[in-house]
Amino acid sequence: MKEFEYQETLLYGQHSRKPLSQFARQQAFDEKFRTPFSREARQRTAFLCKPFANVIRRWKSEVSETEFGHLAEDFIFLTSLGVIVAIFSFAIDIAVNRCHTGRLWLLSLFHFSVAAQFFAWVGFFVVFACFAVGITHIIAPTAIGSGIPEVKTMIRGVVMKEYLTFSNLVAKVIGLTAALGSGLPVGKEGPFVHIAAASAALVASGLPSFSSGKDNRERRMADILTPASAVGLSCTFAAPVGGLLYSIEGTSAFFAMKDYWRCFYASAVGTIAYRFLGVWFMQQETLTALERTFLPQEVPFDKTEVAAFVFLGMLCGLVGAAFIILHKRIVVTIRSHLKIKAFLQKNRFIYPSLVAFVIGAVLFPPGIGRFYAGELVNPEALKELFSNFTWSTHLAKDIDEQHVLHNWYSPLHGIFLSTFLFALNRFWMCALSTTCPLPCGLIVPAFTIGAGLGRFCGEAMAVAFPAGINGNQIIPGGYALIGSAAFAGAVTHTFSPVIIIFELTGQIGHILPCLMAVMVANFVSRFLTPSVYECIIQLKKLPYLPSHIDAEALKAHEVFAESVMTKEPQCLTMTSTYGEAFCLLRDHPFKSFPIVDSRGNWGQPRK
Repeated sequence: MKEFEYQETLLYGQHSRKPLSQFARQQAFDEKFRTPFSREARQRTAFLCKPFANVIRRWKSEVSETEFGHLAEDFIFLTSLGVIVAIFSFAIDIAVNRCHTGRLWLLSLFHFSVAAQFFAWVGFFVVFACFAVGITHIIAPTAIGSGIPEVKTMIRGVVMKEYLTFSNLVAKVIGLTAALGSGLPVGKEGPFVHIAAASAALVASGLPSFSSGKDNRERRMADILTPASAVGLSCTFAAPVGGLLYSIEGTSAFFAMKDYWRCFYASAVGTIAYRFLGVWFMQQETLTALERTFLPQEVPFDKTEVAAFVFLGMLCGLVGAAFIILHKRIVVTIRSHLKIKAFLQKNRFIYPSLVAFVIGAVLFPPGIGRFYAGELVNPEALKELFSNFTWSTHLAKDIDEQHVLHNWYSPLHGIFLSTFLFALNRFWMCALSTTCPLPCGLIVPAFTIGAGLGRFCGEAMAVAFPAGINGNQIIPGGYALIGSAAFAGAVTHTFSPVIIIFELTGQIGHILPCLMAVMVANFVSRFLTPSVYECIIQLKKLPYLPSHIDAEALKAHEVFAESVMTKEPQCLTMTSTYGEAFCLLRDHPFKSFPIVDSRGNWGQPRK
């Protein structure tokens, strides 16, 4: 029986035990109706694979158990994982780009009427968001949300097989594509860690060293999921080193050194495959950074600007903590109103429809969206915020810079109003949209919000010092780059965004001030609130053990074993009835019970 069963609730699911009677009925149904079909399927598979049976048997008996066999299977596993996740990432990018193109095409199609444009624009948001919610609920409700909290929990040793099934993988891929294509300000990095974890589990199930025996597979689950978390992030940003560091600090509590080369190899394979797919199918010239910038490298900043970078880190830390608190408050507020909660659970499309309608209306380009580049999605906005020229001078050297100024400046509003409104609206939009019951990530929106804050500060510095500082020009794009890493680090409580952002942009001149800003942002955010993933773990009631327990605050030295042990443990015997098992599950909060020979003789537990 599954120890943890998923129970769908509003916004986020939680875990509880399935009633024993329901489980028994389901098992009886499977035995009655599905066993013959499964036996026939196995017989057909065995007949078709008979020519390869001897080769596979010989591999298992002679090679698989050797050190070379384990190493060869590990290379096969890591290489396959990197290539598969890279293909998923590239395919989703193409589908999402087609959706964005279609949404802009609808605007041009209804150019004769602003009202028609509005309903077409908002309708696109609502339809795709509802499709993401519906397809996720039908195929696998466990695919809702980011996926990183679940991977963190499984790496800690908790068995949650329902999160690693093929149906979960399908629901995550389709739901994520629809959610990103809708235009909601969500990212794909968190769900891609989950996609990589499910892909890793499926690939490992076909390799003897990973799948030989239930106990062995559960024991090696960390060896399966740790490289998967690195690959999932590296195939999103084309950042192998950043993915490796994030797998160390973002998902693992105790990182085994043997996984170091495994994570880096899998991340490198995934990144290379992902970028080669772009060269082969998107006519890209060569294997460069995904969002390459061209900021000056000779003197990227003056030494006196360090104070401004530290201030930017403090600002991102405060705003990042506010983001986490707002996200948690939205979920808790709706859950605390029982009538609203019950109504929205029965009508599961109402909440995401309202969220998509409101966000689509605020982003409508001919409406409010014209004041802060509302038609731009997260990757497009990041590219323009990182641009290498000062917007406040209103001087464009080429067509590309003229296009950027057109999006962010007009006589009715200046660039300061645009960047401020952009960061403010993306702040609450991201916090609201990530509470919808669909696959969604947080890191890319966090990059975008931080880049908006950084660009605002950079343009303010450029106006305050038009001639530069000590002859060195102010580079607002560098502030945007530092702000994006600092805000992402504040939200996730990690330092890997420093490496990710520089692998993403190919810009290394600002790495030291960026590291300083992320350190300050982390310190401020950690002082005020837990990370966003720890908050989600609490909201979903995942069986997650915290990294550190304050022994002095708990007075652990005064606690004895008899204070926490159950003096009269409950158990089942070899002669227990169904009624006794049902009463145990009903009357006690435990999820498992030992089976012994008899109540008077504990002996060796059977299970």
